[in-house]
Amino acid sequence: MKLLYLEMKRMLSVKRIRIVLILAVCLSILLSYLPVTFESVSYTEATGNIFELKGIEAVRYKKNLQKDIAGIVTDQKVRMAVEECQKVFHEYGVRDYYELPDEVYVRRILPFIPLVKGVREVFADPSTGMAPDILEIDAAEIEDYYVKCEEWVASLMKIEQKDNFAAQDFAIRMYHNVEKPYLYYPGTSRNAMDYQILLALGILILCTVISAPGFSSDYQTRAHDIFCTTRKGGTYYGNIKIAASILVCSGVYLVCMALYLIISNCLFGWECTKTSVQMIYSIVNLPDFNIGELQIAIGFGGLLSVWAAMSITLYFSSISRNTVVSLSLGFALCILPLFVYIIIPDKVGLWMNCILPSGGVCLQTSYLFQLIDFQFLNIGGQAVWIPYVMAAFAIAEIPLFLVITIRCYLNYKVS
Repeated sequence: MKLLYLEMKRMLSVKRIRIVLILAVCLSILLSYLPVTFESVSYTEATGNIFELKGIEAVRYKKNLQKDIAGIVTDQKVRMAVEECQKVFHEYGVRDYYELPDEVYVRRILPFIPLVKGVREVFADPSTGMAPDILEIDAAEIEDYYVKCEEWVASLMKIEQKDNFAAQDFAIRMYHNVEKPYLYYPGTSRNAMDYQILLALGILILCTVISAPGFSSDYQTRAHDIFCTTRKGGTYYGNIKIAASILVCSGVYLVCMALYLIISNCLFGWECTKTSVQMIYSIVNLPDFNIGELQIAIGFGGLLSVWAAMSITLYFSSISRNTVVSLSLGFALCILPLFVYIIIPDKVGLWMNCILPSGGVCLQTSYLFQLIDFQFLNIGGQAVWIPYVMAAFAIAEIPLFLVITIRCYLNYKVS
Protein backbone atom coordinates (compact mmCIF):
# COMPACT_ATOMS: atom_id res chain seq x y z
CA MET A 1 0.00 0.00 0.00
CA LYS A 2 2.88 2.35 0.72
CA LEU A 3 4.25 1.90 -2.78
CA LEU A 4 0.77 2.58 -4.21
CA TYR A 5 0.56 5.77 -2.16
CA LEU A 6 4.02 6.86 -3.34
CA GLU A 7 3.14 6.11 -6.98
CA MET A 8 -0.06 8.15 -6.75
CA LYS A 9 1.84 10.95 -5.03
CA ARG A 10 4.43 10.86 -7.81
CA MET A 11 1.73 11.05 -10.47
CA LEU A 12 0.01 13.99 -8.78
CA SER A 13 3.32 15.84 -8.49
CA VAL A 14 3.82 15.80 -12.28
CA LYS A 15 3.11 19.26 -13.72
CA ARG A 16 1.27 17.83 -16.72
CA ILE A 17 -1.16 15.91 -14.51
CA ARG A 18 -1.75 18.93 -12.26
CA ILE A 19 -2.70 20.95 -15.32
CA VAL A 20 -5.07 18.17 -16.38
CA LEU A 21 -6.73 18.20 -12.94
CA ILE A 22 -7.26 21.96 -13.09
CA LEU A 23 -8.69 21.66 -16.61
CA ALA A 24 -11.07 18.92 -15.46
CA VAL A 25 -12.44 21.03 -12.62
CA CYS A 26 -12.79 24.11 -14.85
CA LEU A 27 -14.54 22.01 -17.51
CA SER A 28 -17.01 20.70 -14.92
CA ILE A 29 -17.91 24.19 -13.73
CA LEU A 30 -18.19 25.57 -17.26
CA LEU A 31 -20.36 22.75 -18.61
CA SER A 32 -22.63 22.78 -15.55
CA TYR A 33 -23.38 26.47 -16.13
CA LEU A 34 -23.72 26.51 -19.93
CA PRO A 35 -27.16 24.77 -20.13
CA VAL A 36 -28.70 27.59 -18.08
CA THR A 37 -27.53 30.17 -20.63
CA PHE A 38 -29.67 28.50 -23.32
CA GLU A 39 -32.87 29.18 -21.37
CA SER A 40 -34.84 32.20 -22.59
CA VAL A 41 -38.38 33.51 -22.59
CA SER A 42 -40.01 36.79 -23.62
CA TYR A 43 -43.30 38.23 -22.44
CA THR A 44 -45.37 41.37 -22.86
CA GLU A 45 -46.63 43.33 -19.87
CA ALA A 46 -50.02 45.04 -19.68
CA THR A 47 -48.28 48.32 -20.55
CA GLY A 48 -47.14 46.84 -23.85
CA ASN A 49 -43.47 46.64 -22.93
CA ILE A 50 -41.70 43.49 -24.11
CA PHE A 51 -39.26 41.84 -21.73
CA GLU A 52 -36.82 39.08 -22.60
CA LEU A 53 -35.41 36.94 -19.82
CA LYS A 54 -32.36 34.73 -20.16
CA GLY A 55 -30.47 32.31 -17.99
CA ILE A 56 -31.50 31.70 -14.41
CA GLU A 57 -34.18 34.42 -14.59
CA ALA A 58 -35.85 32.61 -17.48
CA VAL A 59 -35.76 29.34 -15.52
CA ARG A 60 -37.43 30.99 -12.54
CA TYR A 61 -40.06 32.64 -14.73
CA LYS A 62 -40.97 29.34 -16.43
CA LYS A 63 -41.11 27.54 -13.10
CA ASN A 64 -43.51 30.17 -11.79
CA LEU A 65 -45.69 29.84 -14.91
CA GLN A 66 -45.85 26.05 -14.60
CA LYS A 67 -46.16 25.76 -10.81
CA ASP A 68 -49.81 24.66 -11.08
CA ILE A 69 -48.92 21.51 -13.04
CA ALA A 70 -46.08 20.44 -10.75
CA GLY A 71 -46.40 17.03 -9.15
CA ILE A 72 -48.38 13.99 -10.30
CA VAL A 73 -49.33 13.98 -13.99
CA THR A 74 -52.91 12.73 -13.83
CA ASP A 75 -55.20 11.95 -16.76
CA GLN A 76 -57.32 14.93 -15.74
CA LYS A 77 -54.36 17.34 -15.82
CA VAL A 78 -53.37 16.17 -19.29
CA ARG A 79 -56.94 16.47 -20.59
CA MET A 80 -57.26 19.98 -19.15
CA ALA A 81 -53.98 21.02 -20.83
CA VAL A 82 -55.08 19.65 -24.21
CA GLU A 83 -58.49 21.32 -23.98
CA GLU A 84 -56.85 24.64 -23.13
CA CYS A 85 -54.53 24.36 -26.14
CA GLN A 86 -57.42 23.48 -28.43
CA LYS A 87 -59.38 26.44 -27.11
CA VAL A 88 -56.51 28.82 -27.84
CA PHE A 89 -55.97 27.36 -31.33
CA HIS A 90 -59.66 27.81 -32.14
CA GLU A 91 -59.64 31.39 -30.89
CA TYR A 92 -56.71 32.36 -33.09
CA GLY A 93 -57.52 30.08 -36.04
CA VAL A 94 -54.18 28.26 -36.00
CA ARG A 95 -53.11 24.62 -35.96
CA ASP A 96 -49.70 24.78 -34.25
CA TYR A 97 -47.86 26.67 -31.54
CA TYR A 98 -45.46 28.56 -33.80
CA GLU A 99 -48.42 30.28 -35.51
CA LEU A 100 -49.48 31.98 -32.28
CA PRO A 101 -48.26 35.45 -31.23
CA ASP A 102 -45.35 35.13 -28.80
CA GLU A 103 -47.18 36.75 -25.91
CA VAL A 104 -50.17 34.39 -26.36
CA TYR A 105 -47.90 31.35 -26.41
CA VAL A 106 -46.08 32.40 -23.26
CA ARG A 107 -49.21 33.42 -21.37
CA ARG A 108 -51.60 30.64 -22.32
CA ILE A 109 -49.67 27.69 -23.78
CA LEU A 110 -46.31 27.64 -21.98
CA PRO A 111 -47.90 26.95 -18.56
CA PHE A 112 -49.29 23.63 -19.91
CA ILE A 113 -46.89 22.65 -22.69
CA PRO A 114 -44.98 19.95 -20.70
CA LEU A 115 -48.23 17.99 -20.29
CA VAL A 116 -49.24 18.34 -23.94
CA LYS A 117 -45.85 17.32 -25.36
CA GLY A 118 -46.44 13.59 -25.18
CA VAL A 119 -50.10 13.57 -26.20
CA ARG A 120 -49.47 13.86 -29.92
CA GLU A 121 -46.98 10.99 -29.68
CA VAL A 122 -49.43 8.71 -27.88
CA PHE A 123 -52.20 9.42 -30.39
CA ALA A 124 -49.95 8.87 -33.42
CA ASP A 125 -51.08 6.60 -36.24
CA PRO A 126 -50.17 3.06 -35.07
CA SER A 127 -49.17 1.96 -38.58
CA THR A 128 -47.13 4.98 -39.72
CA GLY A 129 -46.16 6.72 -36.49
CA MET A 130 -47.39 10.06 -37.84
CA ALA A 131 -48.51 12.34 -35.00
CA PRO A 132 -51.84 14.20 -35.38
CA ASP A 133 -52.44 17.89 -34.78
CA ILE A 134 -53.68 18.82 -31.34
CA LEU A 135 -57.02 19.83 -32.84
CA GLU A 136 -57.50 16.31 -34.23
CA ILE A 137 -57.29 14.68 -30.81
CA ASP A 138 -60.47 13.79 -28.95
CA ALA A 139 -59.88 15.11 -25.45
CA ALA A 140 -62.37 12.62 -24.02
CA GLU A 141 -60.01 9.74 -24.90
CA ILE A 142 -57.32 11.22 -22.64
CA GLU A 143 -59.25 9.93 -19.63
CA ASP A 144 -57.39 6.66 -20.36
CA TYR A 145 -54.06 8.38 -21.01
CA TYR A 146 -51.78 5.74 -19.51
CA VAL A 147 -53.71 2.94 -21.20
CA LYS A 148 -53.06 4.78 -24.46
CA CYS A 149 -49.37 4.91 -23.54
CA GLU A 150 -49.28 1.12 -23.11
CA GLU A 151 -50.96 0.68 -26.50
CA TRP A 152 -48.55 3.10 -28.16
CA VAL A 153 -45.50 1.16 -26.88
CA ALA A 154 -46.77 -1.95 -28.65
CA SER A 155 -47.44 0.02 -31.86
CA LEU A 156 -44.10 1.83 -31.71
CA MET A 157 -42.14 -1.38 -31.28
CA LYS A 158 -43.90 -2.92 -34.27
CA ILE A 159 -42.60 0.04 -36.27
CA GLU A 160 -39.11 0.21 -34.72
CA GLN A 161 -38.52 -3.57 -34.43
CA LYS A 162 -40.77 -4.91 -37.16
CA ASP A 163 -39.24 -8.39 -37.42
CA ASN A 164 -37.87 -8.66 -33.89
CA PHE A 165 -40.73 -10.11 -31.85
CA ALA A 166 -38.50 -10.78 -28.84
CA ALA A 167 -37.62 -7.07 -28.70
CA GLN A 168 -41.30 -6.15 -28.93
CA ASP A 169 -42.18 -8.41 -26.00
CA PHE A 170 -39.21 -7.17 -23.97
CA ALA A 171 -40.13 -3.50 -24.48
CA ILE A 172 -43.80 -4.06 -23.60
CA ARG A 173 -42.88 -5.90 -20.40
CA MET A 174 -40.27 -3.31 -19.45
CA TYR A 175 -42.60 -0.37 -19.99
CA HIS A 176 -45.36 -2.10 -18.06
CA ASN A 177 -43.08 -1.92 -15.00
CA VAL A 178 -42.58 1.85 -15.31
CA GLU A 179 -44.17 3.66 -12.40
CA LYS A 180 -47.29 5.57 -13.36
CA PRO A 181 -48.67 8.20 -13.17
CA TYR A 182 -45.60 10.21 -14.06
CA LEU A 183 -44.20 13.10 -12.07
CA TYR A 184 -43.26 16.49 -13.46
CA TYR A 185 -41.53 19.45 -11.83
CA PRO A 186 -40.85 22.63 -13.85
CA GLY A 187 -37.29 23.62 -14.68
CA THR A 188 -35.93 20.31 -15.95
CA SER A 189 -33.56 20.74 -18.91
CA ARG A 190 -32.57 18.26 -21.61
CA ASN A 191 -29.49 20.37 -22.30
CA ALA A 192 -28.18 19.62 -18.81
CA MET A 193 -28.35 15.89 -19.54
CA ASP A 194 -26.54 16.33 -22.87
CA TYR A 195 -23.78 18.31 -21.21
CA GLN A 196 -23.32 15.63 -18.58
CA ILE A 197 -22.37 13.26 -21.40
CA LEU A 198 -20.11 15.92 -22.93
CA LEU A 199 -18.37 16.28 -19.57
CA ALA A 200 -17.87 12.50 -19.34
CA LEU A 201 -16.23 12.53 -22.78
CA GLY A 202 -14.03 15.46 -21.81
CA ILE A 203 -12.90 13.72 -18.62
CA LEU A 204 -12.21 10.52 -20.58
CA ILE A 205 -9.87 12.45 -22.89
CA LEU A 206 -8.12 14.10 -19.95
CA CYS A 207 -7.77 10.73 -18.20
CA THR A 208 -6.09 9.43 -21.34
CA VAL A 209 -3.44 12.13 -20.89
CA ILE A 210 -2.91 10.86 -17.34
CA SER A 211 -2.67 7.13 -18.06
CA ALA A 212 -1.13 6.91 -21.56
CA PRO A 213 2.50 7.57 -20.48
CA GLY A 214 2.24 5.06 -17.60
CA PHE A 215 4.49 2.32 -18.98
CA SER A 216 5.90 4.10 -22.03
CA SER A 217 7.73 6.61 -19.88
CA ASP A 218 9.43 3.76 -17.97
CA TYR A 219 10.60 2.28 -21.27
CA GLN A 220 12.05 5.62 -22.35
CA THR A 221 13.89 6.20 -19.08
CA ARG A 222 14.85 2.50 -18.82
CA ALA A 223 13.30 2.36 -15.35
CA HIS A 224 11.53 -0.75 -16.64
CA ASP A 225 14.86 -2.65 -16.65
CA ILE A 226 15.44 -1.81 -13.01
CA PHE A 227 11.96 -2.72 -11.76
CA CYS A 228 12.02 -6.08 -13.54
CA THR A 229 15.17 -7.06 -11.59
CA THR A 230 13.80 -6.22 -8.13
CA ARG A 231 12.88 -8.85 -5.53
CA LYS A 232 9.16 -8.69 -6.27
CA GLY A 233 9.77 -8.35 -9.98
CA GLY A 234 7.92 -6.34 -12.57
CA THR A 235 4.52 -7.90 -11.85
CA TYR A 236 4.16 -6.16 -8.50
CA TYR A 237 5.23 -2.77 -9.83
CA GLY A 238 3.11 -3.18 -12.95
CA ASN A 239 0.04 -3.81 -10.80
CA ILE A 240 0.91 -0.75 -8.70
CA LYS A 241 1.12 1.47 -11.79
CA ILE A 242 -2.20 0.15 -13.08
CA ALA A 243 -3.92 0.64 -9.73
CA ALA A 244 -2.51 4.15 -9.33
CA SER A 245 -3.64 5.21 -12.81
CA ILE A 246 -7.15 3.82 -12.37
CA LEU A 247 -7.55 5.30 -8.87
CA VAL A 248 -6.41 8.75 -9.98
CA CYS A 249 -8.63 8.69 -13.08
CA SER A 250 -11.59 7.40 -11.05
CA GLY A 251 -11.09 10.15 -8.49
CA VAL A 252 -10.96 12.82 -11.20
CA TYR A 253 -14.12 11.46 -12.81
CA LEU A 254 -16.12 11.14 -9.59
CA VAL A 255 -15.15 14.56 -8.24
CA CYS A 256 -15.86 16.32 -11.54
CA MET A 257 -19.15 14.50 -12.11
CA ALA A 258 -20.30 15.25 -8.56
CA LEU A 259 -19.33 18.90 -9.00
CA TYR A 260 -21.27 19.07 -12.26
CA LEU A 261 -24.43 17.51 -10.82
CA ILE A 262 -24.39 19.67 -7.68
CA ILE A 263 -24.01 22.94 -9.61
CA SER A 264 -26.47 21.95 -12.36
CA ASN A 265 -29.16 20.75 -9.97
CA CYS A 266 -28.75 23.85 -7.81
CA LEU A 267 -29.27 26.07 -10.86
CA PHE A 268 -32.35 24.25 -12.18
CA GLY A 269 -33.71 23.15 -8.79
CA TRP A 270 -33.24 19.86 -6.95
CA GLU A 271 -36.96 19.14 -7.16
CA CYS A 272 -36.49 18.68 -10.93
CA THR A 273 -34.61 15.45 -10.27
CA LYS A 274 -37.95 13.85 -9.29
CA THR A 275 -39.37 14.40 -12.80
CA SER A 276 -40.07 11.18 -14.72
CA VAL A 277 -37.76 10.60 -17.69
CA GLN A 278 -40.82 10.11 -19.92
CA MET A 279 -41.88 13.73 -19.35
CA ILE A 280 -38.62 15.02 -20.81
CA TYR A 281 -37.94 12.58 -23.65
CA SER A 282 -40.36 10.12 -25.27
CA ILE A 283 -43.56 9.67 -23.31
CA VAL A 284 -43.03 5.89 -23.49
CA ASN A 285 -39.32 5.61 -22.63
CA LEU A 286 -38.50 2.21 -21.18
CA PRO A 287 -36.38 2.98 -18.05
CA ASP A 288 -38.26 3.31 -14.78
CA PHE A 289 -36.16 6.34 -13.88
CA ASN A 290 -36.66 9.87 -12.75
CA ILE A 291 -34.13 12.52 -13.83
CA GLY A 292 -32.03 12.07 -10.70
CA GLU A 293 -31.81 8.33 -11.25
CA LEU A 294 -30.98 8.91 -14.92
CA GLN A 295 -28.13 11.21 -13.89
CA ILE A 296 -26.75 8.49 -11.61
CA ALA A 297 -27.13 5.82 -14.30
CA ILE A 298 -25.30 7.98 -16.83
CA GLY A 299 -22.61 8.76 -14.27
CA PHE A 300 -22.08 5.07 -13.49
CA GLY A 301 -22.11 4.15 -17.19
CA GLY A 302 -19.54 6.87 -17.85
CA LEU A 303 -17.34 5.50 -15.07
CA LEU A 304 -17.49 2.03 -16.65
CA SER A 305 -16.42 3.60 -19.96
CA VAL A 306 -13.53 5.41 -18.27
CA TRP A 307 -12.33 2.20 -16.59
CA ALA A 308 -12.57 0.19 -19.81
CA ALA A 309 -10.92 2.91 -21.90
CA MET A 310 -8.12 3.31 -19.33
CA SER A 311 -7.53 -0.45 -19.41
CA ILE A 312 -7.05 -0.38 -23.18
CA THR A 313 -4.98 2.82 -23.00
CA LEU A 314 -2.68 1.20 -20.45
CA TYR A 315 -2.36 -1.73 -22.85
CA PHE A 316 -1.28 0.69 -25.59
CA SER A 317 1.24 2.13 -23.16
CA SER A 318 2.57 -1.34 -22.29
CA ILE A 319 3.42 -2.13 -25.94
CA SER A 320 4.85 1.23 -26.96
CA ARG A 321 8.14 2.81 -25.97
CA ASN A 322 7.10 6.19 -27.32
CA THR A 323 4.65 8.11 -25.11
CA VAL A 324 3.44 10.08 -28.12
CA VAL A 325 2.34 6.86 -29.81
CA SER A 326 0.48 5.56 -26.74
CA LEU A 327 -1.15 8.96 -26.26
CA SER A 328 -2.21 9.12 -29.91
CA LEU A 329 -3.70 5.63 -29.77
CA GLY A 330 -5.56 6.58 -26.58
CA PHE A 331 -7.01 9.70 -28.22
CA ALA A 332 -8.04 7.68 -31.26
CA LEU A 333 -9.85 5.23 -28.99
CA CYS A 334 -11.75 8.12 -27.36
CA ILE A 335 -13.13 9.59 -30.57
CA LEU A 336 -13.42 6.47 -32.74
CA PRO A 337 -17.15 5.89 -31.91
CA LEU A 338 -17.95 9.32 -33.37
CA PHE A 339 -16.67 8.18 -36.77
CA VAL A 340 -18.15 4.70 -36.50
CA TYR A 341 -21.58 6.24 -35.86
CA ILE A 342 -21.31 8.36 -39.01
CA ILE A 343 -19.49 6.02 -41.40
CA ILE A 344 -20.67 2.51 -40.49
CA PRO A 345 -24.46 2.15 -40.56
CA ASP A 346 -26.96 -0.37 -39.24
CA LYS A 347 -26.12 -3.36 -37.03
CA VAL A 348 -22.38 -3.48 -37.72
CA GLY A 349 -21.89 0.07 -36.49
CA LEU A 350 -24.16 -0.63 -33.52
CA TRP A 351 -22.08 -3.65 -32.51
CA MET A 352 -18.83 -1.70 -32.88
CA ASN A 353 -20.08 1.14 -30.70
CA CYS A 354 -21.13 -1.38 -28.06
CA ILE A 355 -17.68 -2.97 -28.11
CA LEU A 356 -15.70 0.30 -28.08
CA PRO A 357 -15.52 1.42 -24.43
CA SER A 358 -15.65 5.13 -25.24
CA GLY A 359 -18.96 4.57 -27.09
CA GLY A 360 -20.73 4.99 -23.74
CA VAL A 361 -19.74 8.68 -23.54
CA CYS A 362 -19.58 9.67 -27.21
CA LEU A 363 -22.67 11.85 -27.59
CA GLN A 364 -25.12 10.11 -29.98
CA THR A 365 -23.82 6.64 -29.08
CA SER A 366 -23.76 7.32 -25.34
CA TYR A 367 -25.62 5.62 -22.51
CA LEU A 368 -27.99 8.60 -22.37
CA PHE A 369 -29.18 8.28 -25.95
CA GLN A 370 -29.32 4.49 -25.76
CA LEU A 371 -31.40 4.61 -22.57
CA ILE A 372 -33.99 6.82 -24.25
CA ASP A 373 -33.91 4.88 -27.52
CA PHE A 374 -35.61 1.62 -28.52
CA GLN A 375 -32.70 -0.29 -30.09
CA PHE A 376 -31.99 -3.96 -29.42
CA LEU A 377 -29.46 -6.57 -30.52
CA ASN A 378 -30.30 -10.19 -31.24
CA ILE A 379 -28.00 -12.44 -29.22
CA GLY A 380 -28.69 -16.16 -29.30
CA GLY A 381 -32.27 -15.62 -30.40
CA GLN A 382 -32.88 -13.22 -27.52
CA ALA A 383 -33.40 -9.47 -27.73
CA VAL A 384 -30.96 -7.56 -25.53
CA TRP A 385 -31.34 -3.85 -24.90
CA ILE A 386 -28.33 -1.82 -26.08
CA PRO A 387 -27.43 -0.26 -22.67
CA TYR A 388 -27.11 -3.78 -21.20
CA VAL A 389 -24.82 -4.85 -24.06
CA MET A 390 -22.61 -1.76 -23.70
CA ALA A 391 -22.26 -2.26 -19.94
CA ALA A 392 -21.51 -5.98 -20.36
CA PHE A 393 -18.72 -5.34 -22.89
CA ALA A 394 -17.19 -2.63 -20.69
CA ILE A 395 -17.22 -4.90 -17.64
CA ALA A 396 -15.60 -7.72 -19.63
CA GLU A 397 -12.93 -5.48 -21.20
CA ILE A 398 -11.63 -4.12 -17.90
CA PRO A 399 -10.05 -7.35 -16.47
CA LEU A 400 -9.23 -8.71 -19.93
CA PHE A 401 -7.04 -5.78 -20.98
CA LEU A 402 -5.51 -5.33 -17.53
CA VAL A 403 -4.27 -8.93 -17.62
CA ILE A 404 -2.95 -8.49 -21.16
CA THR A 405 -1.27 -5.23 -20.11
CA ILE A 406 0.69 -6.93 -17.32
CA ARG A 407 1.81 -9.74 -19.64
CA CYS A 408 2.95 -7.28 -22.29
CA TYR A 409 4.77 -5.18 -19.67
CA LEU A 410 6.64 -8.24 -18.35
CA ASN A 411 7.52 -9.46 -21.85
CA TYR A 412 8.57 -6.07 -23.21
CA LYS A 413 12.22 -5.88 -24.29
CA VAL A 414 13.78 -2.46 -24.68
CA SER A 415 16.07 -2.45 -27.70
